[in-house]
Amino acid sequence: MAKTPALKRPKRPRLDWAMLQHRTFGTDVWACHCGGRRKVLGIITSPRTAEEVLGNMGLLDRPPRAPPAQAPPQLALAL
Repeated sequence: MAKTPALKRPKRPRLDWAMLQHRTFGTDVWACHCGGRRKVLGIITSPRTAEEVLGNMGLLDRPPRAPPAQAPPQLALAL
């Protein structure tokens, strides 16, 4: 006997993050304060690259680096 194919429900299309923000909070994330529209220029997936880009733009708040470790001065004394 041949099996009848099961009826599949059509999948609903996934919503992108911008549409979810609009539906949830009522905000248009693509609207710019200048009246223009924003667009995606690139996607960065590496945390190291993201830190480098944000640092170059002056948008990364990082504490200053600690100076390199040094031996205690007592070891330099001539006894």
